[in-house]
Amino acid sequence: MLANKIIVVGGNHPNTLGLIRSIGEKGLPVYLMLEPCSTLAYCNLRFSKYITKMYMLKSEEEILTILHTDFKNEKEKPIILCGSDASISLLDSHYNELKEFFCFFNAGDQGRINHFMDKINMFPLAAKCGLNVIKTWHIKDKTRIPDDITFPCLTKPNNSLGGDKEDIHICYNKDELETCLRDNVDYLIQEYIEKEYELDINGFAYNHGRDVVLPAAVRKIRDKSYRQSDYIVLEDISNHPQVDKDAICKFVSSIGFEGLFSVELLCKKDKAYFLEINMRNDGVGYLYTKTGANHPYLWALYSTGNLTESIINNVRCKTPTYLMQQADFSNVLHHELSFTKWLRDLCRTRAFFVLSIQDPKPFLFTLLVNFRILIEKLHLKKKYHHEK
Repeated sequence: MLANKIIVVGGNHPNTLGLIRSIGEKGLPVYLMLEPCSTLAYCNLRFSKYITKMYMLKSEEEILTILHTDFKNEKEKPIILCGSDASISLLDSHYNELKEFFCFFNAGDQGRINHFMDKINMFPLAAKCGLNVIKTWHIKDKTRIPDDITFPCLTKPNNSLGGDKEDIHICYNKDELETCLRDNVDYLIQEYIEKEYELDINGFAYNHGRDVVLPAAVRKIRDKSYRQSDYIVLEDISNHPQVDKDAICKFVSSIGFEGLFSVELLCKKDKAYFLEINMRNDGVGYLYTKTGANHPYLWALYSTGNLTESIINNVRCKTPTYLMQQADFSNVLHHELSFTKWLRDLCRTRAFFVLSIQDPKPFLFTLLVNFRILIEKLHLKKKYHHEK
């Protein structure tokens, strides 16, 4: 067993829970730094049996304080696993002061990850490495919209730290574009391409990107823009010949990144269009662990000098493997999917975002919360009809 303490940093999200379980299932203790959460009452991951100690953060900056006070003087370097953009951005900003005492995702130079989290820097490098990049415009001032934008177009934040999902819109003309742009948000405007499907390819890079493991691809079957994908399948990348694995590896290597990452692609006909790279654990990362590619554990082995060529050569994913989110049933309730079809999909599902027989409490807590919400809605409905 590894002697190094393993620290997971992230919010109330499958990204973080996946990290906790991937490490915990290997018999290793997990020290969780839970990022500020406005919905703490609904936070299910804090009940995972794999958490040895949990720190409830009041701010992102508190990460640094805790690292210095509680972990800096360990005999063996603690290993940090990031499940959020905010945490990897913070560590990258303090790379020089932390690298001597901790093992964490990095690109070899302070600030380099932050540089490429900015899509204005990300896209040209991706194109240079051979990935298909959608035509893009950059807008810092919503009153200065370029005249050559083609419609329909898609709006998105230039940096995931500087915006959120409410900044993503499809606009069919200039009036709609002007209406949806908010003040003080750095936007990218992209040509809108009607996708056939999306892929999320999770990987593990080491030796500063010179070696990259890409065991499989996640295809999104049912996904809503406002939440995690409801139903997905892990498949061989060879099922998607339009995906250029060499270009992805070259891109990661050019950044010099080592750690866990995911590359998002939009597929249409014989082309795969690059959307972005996330240099942290992904929400679907635990599906890779369940099927044989435990990327968080590989990072721990690499960080401690225990990663061998034999281990890498034996990294395999069992495909196809389906994963369902409990919220997928809402597609039935909203008449977007038949109950029979949903039941057939459930029967072939082998993994879930929250449900785990080995670690049941997060799911049981989620059921309890949803039951409370249902009771409250019924009570309010009854009260409304009574007053009426």
